[in-house]
Amino acid sequence: MLGDAQHLLQQDHGIVLSHGEISDLIYADDILLVGMDMEVVEKYLACIVTIGLQNGLEMNWQKVELLNIKCSQPLARPDGQVVESKDAFMYLGSKGAADGDVTSELARRLGMAQGNFSRLHQVWCHSGLSTKERCRVYLSCVVSKLLYGLQVLWLNQASRDKLDAFNARCLRKILGIAHSYWSRVSNKEVLQQACAEKLSTILLEHQLGFLGTLARRNDACPVHKFVFGPNLSRAPLQFVRRRGRPNLEWTTEIFKVVDTMFDSGEEFHACISNRHAWRTRVREHCRRHSR
Repeated sequence: MLGDAQHLLQQDHGIVLSHGEISDLIYADDILLVGMDMEVVEKYLACIVTIGLQNGLEMNWQKVELLNIKCSQPLARPDGQVVESKDAFMYLGSKGAADGDVTSELARRLGMAQGNFSRLHQVWCHSGLSTKERCRVYLSCVVSKLLYGLQVLWLNQASRDKLDAFNARCLRKILGIAHSYWSRVSNKEVLQQACAEKLSTILLEHQLGFLGTLARRNDACPVHKFVFGPNLSRAPLQFVRRRGRPNLEWTTEIFKVVDTMFDSGEEFHACISNRHAWRTRVREHCRRHSR
């Protein structure tokens, strides 16, 4: 259906999306349109509505939301009404904010993870699961949901400490170890007893793995072009720095980590192009990082 909408967009308005005017992200019946020209977005949205009606599908305008990033342009529907603009919206279980702030999203994730762990703990109180099995369930049902999608964000040190503190509290409850003030058992010892790693280390491994996935995509991928330049070189920053402390930028921070992993650019290019070699190198680096 989107292919027909793109054909209609080219036929009626002479716009070819492969030229980079707009990108779309599709998952099941959810569609995310990303563009820098509001006029093009409006025309593409109108074409999607037209093709949808031809196939017996009607747009649910109550669920259509607009997220303006560093702009305030309105988005008009085909009937002339304006789509509601919001500061943040949910898409595929993650909350995106117009200002790029991840504090509220991390707080929401930690709250959900705490609720899930509390319900699991109530079940464990009436079960004969071993400590090892409880740790496996905790990683599968709580940690995986907490870290879902966070590899595309870069957290500051305070946020990473919150992740590690939450992980230590949960593992202490699983192992039956009281707070360090009473038990005199450090979080490092708790991780060793549980054979677990810091969540910040697991997140770093996911981020480096995502970097390798982007590197192996073709040059037409919009995200690849944003992170990498020609021959897997670093893409130049495309913004003007304002006064004050700079925000943590994902590409800049992840390449700082890469600089500590490799002695030369040639070694980095050879490793990241090989999926198995990159995964092994990332795992070795994260293990050293967690010590």
